[in-house]
Amino acid sequence: MPAPNHTPEGGSPGAPPAPARQGHLGLVPAALVFGALLLALFAGTSLLVGKALVDIEQLATDTRDVLLPGLIRHQSTAVNIERLRGFGEVVLTTPDPERRRRVRLAAYILANDSVFEEESRVHQTIRLAYEAILYVTRTRDEQEKGEEWIANRLETIRARIEALAREAGKEQIRRLYHAGHLLTSVQHAATRLELARLEAAFNAVATRLPGESGGWREVIEQRRAIINAGETAEARWAAARQTLEALADSLSTRAALRASDRSGLIVKLAEQARLVGTGALLTLLGVLLILALLWRRHILMPILAATRGLEQAQSTHHPVVLPHVRIRELDAINRAVESFGRMLSQLHDANTQLRRLSDRDGLTGIPNRRRFDTAYANLSKLARRHSRPLAVIMMDIDFFKAYNDTYGHLQGDECLKRVAHAIERVAHRTGDVVARYGGEEFVAVLPETDAPGARRIAERMRAAVAELAIEHRTSTVAGHVTVSMGVAASGPEHPFDPETLVDMADQALLRAKRNGRNRICTATGGGKCEAECNPGR
Repeated sequence: MPAPNHTPEGGSPGAPPAPARQGHLGLVPAALVFGALLLALFAGTSLLVGKALVDIEQLATDTRDVLLPGLIRHQSTAVNIERLRGFGEVVLTTPDPERRRRVRLAAYILANDSVFEEESRVHQTIRLAYEAILYVTRTRDEQEKGEEWIANRLETIRARIEALAREAGKEQIRRLYHAGHLLTSVQHAATRLELARLEAAFNAVATRLPGESGGWREVIEQRRAIINAGETAEARWAAARQTLEALADSLSTRAALRASDRSGLIVKLAEQARLVGTGALLTLLGVLLILALLWRRHILMPILAATRGLEQAQSTHHPVVLPHVRIRELDAINRAVESFGRMLSQLHDANTQLRRLSDRDGLTGIPNRRRFDTAYANLSKLARRHSRPLAVIMMDIDFFKAYNDTYGHLQGDECLKRVAHAIERVAHRTGDVVARYGGEEFVAVLPETDAPGARRIAERMRAAVAELAIEHRTSTVAGHVTVSMGVAASGPEHPFDPETLVDMADQALLRAKRNGRNRICTATGGGKCEAECNPGR
């Protein structure tokens, strides 16, 4: 609703002319009595309206001087918390020590700035998050030193194996090289389970190599220490991140409640003033039409404009512009409404920015896993409620680790961006969602799409990635970057719950990778993959 725009013009005629005209009619006594009653009514009405206007003016001043700065501070704190969460994710995942150092320095500055926060718990939470980031940074540095130690140690062990092999028998040589191969696998073990399996295999071989396995076990112990340190760092950052999220939600909720309470109070006071003015207007309308018109023009309409401005600010979240009026208190209301509209607009923009940052992948710019989970849950409910088809495509960049090792992580990041944008351009219908699922894995959910339709879209995505012609020298299926895809669909004939549908697509993706990569595999209605996968060209 557009804001009313009434500009008072001309002077306000005084009340005395009306009694004078009645006096000319010979009704002086009646005019005096009626004038006295009218004056009393006018005085009472003026007192009520004046009190309401004073209250509104005081509330408007308080909103401008206290509430608005507080809301802005809360939003600034929420943005800083979101930045700190991003710093923690970067420190936890980036392999670049220099980048970790820069991010840690930025987090340190944010932590120091939080000293000026009015609430001590904000400073304490941010400080704890910074300490978690510092702990993760140091852990990552120590892990890299441990990795370097393992690499040097393995070089020594390989030289020892070569020396022993020259003097050993055939069976002994085989065991020596097998033990060395197991230690090389230990260097790349990522989980404690994988390390335990490799350690058991190594022990089986080492028992037949007396006197040669003692120093080699140091490599296993060092790798175990690296894995344990990484898990500890991830757990500590997860706890700090959860605390930051709880603090951000608390600040946003409090700011919204305070703004809502203040707006309701302003509306209530404005309504009270409007009702009082309307009552006085109806009473005076039968006596002096001109006075009623002036009342309506100079008091009622500005109050209505302020009320409509509040309604517009609340419904559209855009600033409103109200005219200047001659009555100081009403003009203060208009200015307060304008200030409140700007405050709501800033609050809405800040909340929109926070939602966009939390729903987007920081590297590729497409929706992240959190956004996918929310969209997929909603689309699954709609599809099952209306018995409509729904398809999921899981995709993975082939040999991406080898790509990173060959071209570096910066080129790897650029590759992820280009692939993400290529597949996102294919799924352009309303309701289609393409998201980064994790690492080099992407996922697409397609409403109103059955299995054949999803397969056609998957083929176009695969072709779009191939058309990028991103060089990949270490790929064994093509000279450029390719993707493997798994397709699964649910519909009235074969309804699946959301978890099963995603699992079917993931199993189809695994089958596509086992069958040679650079191809598409579709899960059948029974939950199994088709016997034949479609290889890419």
